[in-house]
Amino acid sequence: MPAVEEHYAQHLAAFYDWLCGGFEAAVERNRHLLRRLAPASPPGASALDLGAGSGHQSIPLAESGYAVTAVDSCAELLTVLEGKKGDLPIQAVRADILAHLERETETFDLILCMGDTLTHLPDQDAARTLLTQAPRLLKPGGVLLLSFRDYASSTPEGLSRFIPVRSDDTRVATCFLEYGTTHVQVHDLLHTRQEDGQWTFSASVYPKCRLAPEAVRAALAGLGFRDVRTESERGMVFLRAEKA
Repeated sequence: MPAVEEHYAQHLAAFYDWLCGGFEAAVERNRHLLRRLAPASPPGASALDLGAGSGHQSIPLAESGYAVTAVDSCAELLTVLEGKKGDLPIQAVRADILAHLERETETFDLILCMGDTLTHLPDQDAARTLLTQAPRLLKPGGVLLLSFRDYASSTPEGLSRFIPVRSDDTRVATCFLEYGTTHVQVHDLLHTRQEDGQWTFSASVYPKCRLAPEAVRAALAGLGFRDVRTESERGMVFLRAEKA
């Protein structure tokens, strides 16, 4: 089964922004989200965006005054980010996010791990490692923002495991979920209409962790974070926590 990096490089990266409704639409959604969740940027503010992808969060943060370090393992998505950032203060870094955390020496006003990046980690121990590293890299009063899809609170069966994701005249994207005890196998299926009118099919599968929102919240509280706030919307969980 492909690892996450291979899945993105060989399949998902080519249509990732389209899957999110288009690059500009995704950035605009995150402008609104981050105005609500991210702290106002003081002079010289810095942010570490883990799993930055093509910049859906990095660009709004840089627009609001943050100098952003954008880390992702997918070269194709970082190439999009480089082409979209213009003169914004964004440094794109291609790296495994856990490996980058271990060697990072700077401290930040804001660390975020958004989208579904946290569930992309190999297992729950890896997710705990990311959470454990965060306090070391946050300035006092700094904020950690997380989001991830809640695959743990229920185990869908039958046809409810098929999810129509997006479609237009040239593409149809569907997702099929296969639930295990600790992971969900995510099957991304894509039909693409060619210039001659024929349709081609491509597919790839990769694992996502089943992370319980309350377990993540409890881990943050155990690490000394204060004001840990949780909200959810259409299956996505958002957590905001401040370093004491």
